[in-house]
Amino acid sequence: RVLDSAIEDHPTVEPADLKSPTALGTLAERVDLFNTWAQSRQWPALHVKATILQSHGSRAGTVATKPLAQGEPYIEVPEFDCLTVDRARREFGTLADSLDDFQALLLLLVKHVMAVVGS
Repeated sequence: RVLDSAIEDHPTVEPADLKSPTALGTLAERVDLFNTWAQSRQWPALHVKATILQSHGSRAGTVATKPLAQGEPYIEVPEFDCLTVDRARREFGTLADSLDDFQALLLLLVKHVMAVVGS
């Protein structure tokens, strides 16, 4: 019941739709979308970008965008851009009271995936 009330405004997505280029776009489109989003966030450090790695079976991965010194941060993501247990509990309030940490975080992830798929 918690899941129903948390994502009731989002359309139903069948598992087959998740593989369709029309639901989430092609891998190249998703990589470009992620890079655009990450750049727009203006994080303190972002010296990597997502790319399709031909050398690794055309999987998504990251590459450095500049030479990095040993110990230099290549990415700094502020907590407000992270999916955390605390964020899940804040967003769902009392709906998350009966959930353990894993379940609360999973529910938050599902909510965000459904928002992307539904848009």
